[in-house]
Amino acid sequence: MEVITTMKNPGNLGFLVLSRRLLTQMFAEMYGKWHSDSQAYVYLLMAACFTDQGDTPGCLKRGELFFSGRELSLRFAWSRRHVNHFIGELEQNGVVEVMKVQNCSKLRLLHYDTLCRMRVKNGADGRRRSAGDEMFEVFWEQYHDMTQQPALDIEAARKAWGKLTLAEREEAVGNIEMYLCMLPSIDRARTALKYLQMKSFVLN
Repeated sequence: MEVITTMKNPGNLGFLVLSRRLLTQMFAEMYGKWHSDSQAYVYLLMAACFTDQGDTPGCLKRGELFFSGRELSLRFAWSRRHVNHFIGELEQNGVVEVMKVQNCSKLRLLHYDTLCRMRVKNGADGRRRSAGDEMFEVFWEQYHDMTQQPALDIEAARKAWGKLTLAEREEAVGNIEMYLCMLPSIDRARTALKYLQMKSFVLN
């Protein structure tokens, strides 16, 4: 893979500050279209957590994300074999580390801090964001990214999120794709608010 060096070292050409919101929109428009290795890696950087989500083993840390080969295959317009080869190459070359967590896979981007130097510590109101706030943002982005639904009722969803235990929050994030895979059609997916209120992430 020719871009391995670039994935580890940003070089001396400087940095661009792009909002996660802009990148999320860009990759939503690219969903289902063929991605180059570089584009796929930038997506992983964008999707990874930018702050630690907690101290328990199942919590995501800065530079980590939950992923599945099936979802990446659909997103990048790659075969599952291509996805496995891509992740395997990254792991073999010291770019990522792959871990199994309960019913899902977790990816750690080993050069995240080198490539993404900015840290977001405060909310728009100046209040320091808690791990729960950050984890909710991860859930909110991932759920609407996967379902392509309009992002509605965020404050009601935030309240529903606040009623969940830490273990339930981890399930809510980690089981989005498995929940969607169990549906006859993605159009049947509940809204993010209903997904949380009805605890659709609890898979029996």
